[in-house]
Amino acid sequence: LADEETAVRTAAFECLVELLEVLSPEARRSLQPIIRTFLDQANEATMLCTAHIFGLLLVKISQDFHDEEDWNHFSQVYKNYAHSTDPRLRASAAYNFPAVLHCWGLRKYAAHLHGALMHLVNDSNEDVRNRVAAGYLEIAKLLGEERVFTYLKEGFLKLIADPCREVQSKMLANLTQFLDMFKTSNETDCLQVYTEIWTSLISVQEQCSSNWRVVEAILHSLPSLAKHLAHTDIVYEQMLPFTCKHLAAPIPLEPVLLTAAKVLPPIVRHIRKLALRNDVNLRIVRELARGKSCWNRMVFLILCEQFMLHFSYQFFRDNFLEAATEMLSDPVINVRLAACALLPALKRRVHLPEDAPLLEKLSRAANNLSTDPDRDVRNQALNQANHFKTAPTHGDKRDPTMSPEERKRAEARDETLEQEEKDMLVREENDLKKKREEIASKGTVKNPTGTRRCSDSDFKRTRQDRSSVKLSNGTLLFSITNTSSQKVPHNASEPIKKMVEPDKPKTSIDIKLGTKSTTARSASSTKPLVMKPKK
Repeated sequence: LADEETAVRTAAFECLVELLEVLSPEARRSLQPIIRTFLDQANEATMLCTAHIFGLLLVKISQDFHDEEDWNHFSQVYKNYAHSTDPRLRASAAYNFPAVLHCWGLRKYAAHLHGALMHLVNDSNEDVRNRVAAGYLEIAKLLGEERVFTYLKEGFLKLIADPCREVQSKMLANLTQFLDMFKTSNETDCLQVYTEIWTSLISVQEQCSSNWRVVEAILHSLPSLAKHLAHTDIVYEQMLPFTCKHLAAPIPLEPVLLTAAKVLPPIVRHIRKLALRNDVNLRIVRELARGKSCWNRMVFLILCEQFMLHFSYQFFRDNFLEAATEMLSDPVINVRLAACALLPALKRRVHLPEDAPLLEKLSRAANNLSTDPDRDVRNQALNQANHFKTAPTHGDKRDPTMSPEERKRAEARDETLEQEEKDMLVREENDLKKKREEIASKGTVKNPTGTRRCSDSDFKRTRQDRSSVKLSNGTLLFSITNTSSQKVPHNASEPIKKMVEPDKPKTSIDIKLGTKSTTARSASSTKPLVMKPKK
């Protein structure tokens, strides 16, 4: 450590740090003056060496600190690194911040470390911010939920909107885990921070719309974000159109499409109003399952798999089972091929005896597919034939494909999902009852022709006869020509507006992104998707 060559001194110090863990506490305490002297050296090469291994040194030596003087000395050394004019020293300080926080503890964070972290977050050097972003999740885990909301919210919003792509990618990679850490006991503050995060994500998507990895990461975070914003209109007015836009892209990228299909059912589940949920389900059947484009029907089958995972047997049976069964006799080979894989799962959603005609239709379709003129469809149907025969209907306890424990877990999970769906209905009825009582308590409602008392039948009729749904700014979202209880005919004589038709211009759904209102599809026509020929 006293050698005249700088390289020798730094190598000796690194060796000393590695040996600290095998030395006795008395030996480590005797070396503290030597370590302090070496840390106080102003030589550039020495400072680069000590800054790089500062976290490791602190982890090994902090257990021997006895008074505040020891902590204050090392704290001042770290602050000198964090506020240095040399970007290499600041980058090393950012790299070692989680280790320093682990040694200092939560009580000393606000007084000793928070200012240094905010200085590093707002650093002008991209490498420094990149290293802060790489360790930001670990810092959040060490601080805990309440402190994350208090201390890390500002830095999180700053880093997620950083102009450097590498910084953004590191923050977006852990976005879902971050969202669960911003929960706080104050509902107003919690709602505010998640609204700010959603606004920031929309801005990031608009700036990086050509980067599909950014879009995919944002889509991945939507279920968690929708859970925290379920009591607002953001889920229905902004998140749902945002997801549908990427689900219906003219030239869809497979990772983005699959992610959009995966997150759409959880978003629909977090829509609190029954009428809006039913309308979304109705449009999925009308415009995807019974659309003219075979690509839309393929997307519908992908959605069916996800709806089976996130909703109860009863929900899928009431909304999508009949439409999914129709896909087994689709004229397009690729659609029939994809529908074959769902045969056992569809049979498990059938409830006897009321669904006996539907079960007969499924069995007939399975037999027809086993003799399909296309070789791939025929082989897929034959592979699924045994699984289809042994698959039980809903409520049947005999299931050779599942052990008793697995069957109990599946039944418990389905009961939980179904109970949650019933609770949502009860909650909505209670809200509706409160609104009726509020209207009744006011007595009269003024109108241009006079005054009269508003009755329950008037309220119900107003709710059921709505012909359109608008956003908070008055923009028309889409028109509803059928109530939620009506079924859509398979061959409707009237023209149907397309939500995700790739070969038709999109004019029916307005999507609110930021402050502008754009359509989910451009007005210019595009060529229909051409299916690749099979080998």
